[in-house]
Amino acid sequence: MTARLRKPIAMAAAALALAGGATVTTSVAAHAAPRSCVWTSESTDGTESVRDGNGTVVVAGWIDQQYDYCGNTRAVFVWNNAFRTTGHPGITGAWVRAINQSYDNLGTWSDSGRTPVGSLAGPAVATASIGVHAGGTDSWTGESILHITYANGQARDCVAWSTTHDYHTGGTIAGGVRNGTCQL
Repeated sequence: MTARLRKPIAMAAAALALAGGATVTTSVAAHAAPRSCVWTSESTDGTESVRDGNGTVVVAGWIDQQYDYCGNTRAVFVWNNAFRTTGHPGITGAWVRAINQSYDNLGTWSDSGRTPVGSLAGPAVATASIGVHAGGTDSWTGESILHITYANGQARDCVAWSTTHDYHTGGTIAGGVRNGTCQL
């Protein structure tokens, strides 16, 4: 506020206060309150599928890239409930690792570790959260590594990626979704 305007405003405030006890204040415009820290999807999910002992392809789950509106990102793998809670011919076990990978700085990431299907971790496996600007990056991809063991003693790993979200521009960058299928 310029000095030229301060004096007339102060005089008007004083006159109003004397006349009727009114109070006049000036303030800076208020900023919108930040959203609460609630995780939301920021990507298109990558799908992990498995070919069972009968040759049927079953969806095991989906990998997603999420943001909490408080400056953090994570990757979440969600098991398909039908895969997680029922047996499948020829499959004796499964585990998944969710990885939150920086697109710009491959040395910046967070990892959930191996989580077996049906474990106490429940239907979703999440990485630890990491700041969206960690390592000087703004772009993040959710990645899953699904490991399947078969009744014949063999095992297979398959990888899926979500789309890459750029938190600087708010858009999707680079290649699209990569779906993975484990099969003998």
